Amino acid sequence: MKTGMRTEGLEAVLMKLDKVLQAIPFKSLQGLIAAGMRIKRAAQKGCPVDTGNLKASAFVVWSGGGLQDGVPKFTTQDAQGVEVLTSEQLVQMGQDHIKIVNEAQTSLPLNKFKPAVILGFTAFYAIFVEEDDEADHSQSGGGGAHYFRNAIDGNLLQIGQDVAEASKVA
Repeated sequence: MKTGMRTEGLEAVLMKLDKVLQAIPFKSLQGLIAAGMRIKRAAQKGCPVDTGNLKASAFVVWSGGGLQDGVPKFTTQDAQGVEVLTSEQLVQMGQDHIKIVNEAQTSLPLNKFKPAVILGFTAFYAIFVEEDDEADHSQSGGGGAHYFRNAIDGNLLQIGQDVAEASKVA
């Protein structure tokens, strides 16, 4: 039985991302948003889908604004119609989503010279799915473990290009 989660792989890929971004002297907010949206799309494509709740919980917010489409349409049933969440848990997921996205948004600096983007997943089990190499996702309509890590690592070159291109000073 697992007693803790290890996130070294995710930490390593975030260090690689930091190196890519540090090589770009001026980073525009638009470039960071483009990179964040690229990562979000790739992570959603790569995450396993039993109910669709993990995929729906993805978010991107940025300095001075952000993408807040309201509460995603979470569901209590998996693809086979089996109840996997109670209605109370469903309500809690929606409340958690709003709270986490708002906290992320308000934690960002409003300094236009230090643009920032935060992205992630609000589903309470997101980190467990990300890090569980032993889980069987063969019945899930999508990917598996390391969906977030792989979204970043597999797009490092494009992320750098997104940020650099949008950040060119005319």
